[in-house]
Amino acid sequence: MLTHNRIQNIISKSLKFYRGRRLIFAVGGIVFVTLSAFYLDKVFYLLFTLTFLICLLILWGNSIQTMSESLSKSIRLNTKREKIITLIQLIAQYATQKNTDVITQKSVLPSQDDKPYIVIYQMGKVGSRSIESSISALKYENVYHIHYLQLDNLLRILTERLESNRKVSYHAERSLALWKPLLIERRYAKYITIVRNPIERNFSAFFHGYANYLPDRNEGYRSTSESIKLFFESYEHDIPLTWFNEELNPVLNINIFDHPFPVEQGYQRLQLPNGELLILKLETGNSVMERALAEFFNLTEFTIVNSNEASDRSYNNLYRDFKASIVLPEAYVERMLNSQYTLHFYSDSERNKIREYWDKRRNQNLD
Repeated sequence: MLTHNRIQNIISKSLKFYRGRRLIFAVGGIVFVTLSAFYLDKVFYLLFTLTFLICLLILWGNSIQTMSESLSKSIRLNTKREKIITLIQLIAQYATQKNTDVITQKSVLPSQDDKPYIVIYQMGKVGSRSIESSISALKYENVYHIHYLQLDNLLRILTERLESNRKVSYHAERSLALWKPLLIERRYAKYITIVRNPIERNFSAFFHGYANYLPDRNEGYRSTSESIKLFFESYEHDIPLTWFNEELNPVLNINIFDHPFPVEQGYQRLQLPNGELLILKLETGNSVMERALAEFFNLTEFTIVNSNEASDRSYNNLYRDFKASIVLPEAYVERMLNSQYTLHFYSDSERNKIREYWDKRRNQNLD
């Protein structure tokens, strides 16, 4: 805890560096001011005294700023430490409730600890399952597919599962096993993330988690019109717009929006303090993503085997009717297209094409 004694200790350490320097400056300044009263005329004396006082205030201000920064950093570290302790406690509670240990399962722990972690780390429903299965088919070790690593999100997921007495998902289980080696030990990892048109991504994610938006999870699928209403009223539409800033950027200690995305190339590689990141764009198609993955893994070629298509799922017909029937308000489309996320990863022509499509759908609905 950040006790009174702890705060005093922080302040004392923050001022220690400046105290001796400030004392020398003050004593020397007083001597010069005193001497200048005898040897300088009144105008120069006043200017010299004013300059000395301004310098003294600046030095004191720097010491206060340093003390404040030190205190803020300590508070952040203390908060993070408390979150880690809480997470460990929740993991232990979950393990007891479910009679399992999500940290030491052989299916979760790395099988080859001397090899880099390969972490497919992205928001849901961006076509990542195909990438995972294709990489695993090449017999790579330590391949993991996750959506969250940020401490607040892990705490939220575990708390929700404990309260509802439900098992954590496949992806969350791996996140709970990976947060220590990746966030605490900072092991080297090769991260892969994927971006997708946020509107199409939201449609897919809504149907994937359909039961989560119903009052009764066992209710089953509703009609097309009722599903459209449910989508607008219950779904969290901003997830693709905020995921990077709230999840990946703070976890990997990078701001991807500071690195212009090569739209023409369609993918991007970025160096990290403890690894590297490959950003793929779903709309570029398999050929571009295969070339990017081959470069990333230093292979002569890479083949993506498609999987996890909505056509293979029980909601296929409803999903098709939903997409054929829904009409998006102009304000919704513009919010998606003018977001930092979409502006960063999609060109003007790509965004205009999406805008024109929904404008046409809206006009057809008016006819």
